[in-house]
Amino acid sequence: MTAGPCVSLAKTKSITETPSSATHLGGPRRSLTGVLSKAWRRVRHVLEASETSELEDVLVRALADTARRSGGLSALDTITALLQSGIGRGGQVDLGWPQYGPVEYGPATPNDILAWQRGRVLLSTGEIRAEDDLSEIRVAICRSTLQAMAYRDGIDRIAPALVSSSHREIGAMTRWIDQALAGRQIERLARRLSARPDAVGLRAPKRQVKRRSTVDLLNEPIG
Repeated sequence: MTAGPCVSLAKTKSITETPSSATHLGGPRRSLTGVLSKAWRRVRHVLEASETSELEDVLVRALADTARRSGGLSALDTITALLQSGIGRGGQVDLGWPQYGPVEYGPATPNDILAWQRGRVLLSTGEIRAEDDLSEIRVAICRSTLQAMAYRDGIDRIAPALVSSSHREIGAMTRWIDQALAGRQIERLARRLSARPDAVGLRAPKRQVKRRSTVDLLNEPIG
């Protein structure tokens, strides 16, 4: 099973869902809008400094913090069952909830609706299949949702400022981010979230890259 695509939510206009269904899917997410958290400020710093070797670790830490603070994926069991049921009927998804219609898809989108949308993408692209183990379907949904959450809660707020201030070229930054989001640390975090969908006590896996000391950073040549 391959990692799902990393899609900037700033480019996504709507999903098939309604506010009433949002309530059924676990209610509105706790707002994380406003000032960037310390974890996401660290991501911004790493992008500013082009510390690509550290990017995956700091992204995973920020995502663990975001998932923990926003309540995780409370409807993961229901979403997984619906998607598996859809797979069993030749790929046709049984939506399961009435009154579907377009709704804006942005910073306030509840985690569970985001997971439902990402799960449907995985189903339509064949990245989850009938022969896959149920636990692996859950992990795939968690992984793809975490990738989308990275854009929703951090990257879509960080990248425009970096580009507009001429710190970074958007193409290179996107490649760094997508590579980091497809890494093993995201997979490990997805497995932890799958095992504990409410994200209570969720922590990032052990760092892959040792954090550089302040002395090393200060002594690094510029340019």
